[in-house]
Amino acid sequence: MIYKKITINPKSWFITPWESDTILSYVFAWAFMQNRWDIIKIFEDFRAKNPPFLITNWFASYEDKVYISKPIYFFENLKKLKLSLKDAILNEKKRKRLKKVDKILLRREILEKIFSWKELDDQTRAEFIKQKEIYQNLTKEDEVWKNMIPRFNSWETNPYSIIVTFVKQIVVYVKIFDKEKFKSFYSFLKEVFETIWYWAGKSRWFWKIEKVELKDLNEKEKKTFEYLEELRKNWIYLVLNNYKPTEEELKNIDLSRSFIDINWKNTKTLWELNEKFFKWRMNFIKEGSVIISGEKLKGDFYESNGSYNFGYMF
Repeated sequence: MIYKKITINPKSWFITPWESDTILSYVFAWAFMQNRWDIIKIFEDFRAKNPPFLITNWFASYEDKVYISKPIYFFENLKKLKLSLKDAILNEKKRKRLKKVDKILLRREILEKIFSWKELDDQTRAEFIKQKEIYQNLTKEDEVWKNMIPRFNSWETNPYSIIVTFVKQIVVYVKIFDKEKFKSFYSFLKEVFETIWYWAGKSRWFWKIEKVELKDLNEKEKKTFEYLEELRKNWIYLVLNNYKPTEEELKNIDLSRSFIDINWKNTKTLWELNEKFFKWRMNFIKEGSVIISGEKLKGDFYESNGSYNFGYMF
């Protein structure tokens, strides 16, 4: 098993969040349209529940700093402290400030403090708040208004808004089991992101990418992923992508100790390519969830009404 990272330098805003299942779906969809059978064979590996590699969601990055979603349980623990009334009131202000911190640095020392299951010291809290301000300078969000396209013999063109995001640099981590298959996939992914999308009739304001690169992990990243593997040996999983458990895995998850959030999605289907504009509701366990399980979690491939979804645990 090998860890790598894909860095992406955008030059425009994006409409859709770059989540693990979305990235795979975009690349595989283009493979089918381009008759790239080497990539379609990799899709069949994923479909057969034998993925040759796994990817995370996208994370904002600057220099050697990468920001991931904070573990969900982290702020909830501050409510459980046994304090006097006076201390509880003073602590509430600190708790609410920390609650607004939705991203943390991907660093072993930070995760070790969080997963010590103890209250954080004031210095660490202040550092989290400082990093939140830095993260906000790396990403921007805006609201764009559009007119609805008439469909099904309707002349309605009601306005609607979408949220668009700009990130200076994006990082996607990769866990590789088969080097040759990932090499083929990455080569096509780079072509899709840098070339095909540009000519795909996308909006002139969105989906423009300047550069895609494959890189080795630095020493800090290596130590962090080593720590995440140590947590898993203790049956603690920090979710870094969109994960869909199998029915058997659900039975083995300790729901009383886990902290889980659900990512509800309307997935695009092959029907849409045939102008049958239909979307099917889908859900994953969200990035940032903390799962306690006595069994190894692998995840699942899910197919429904022509919608192909990948929910393997990174």
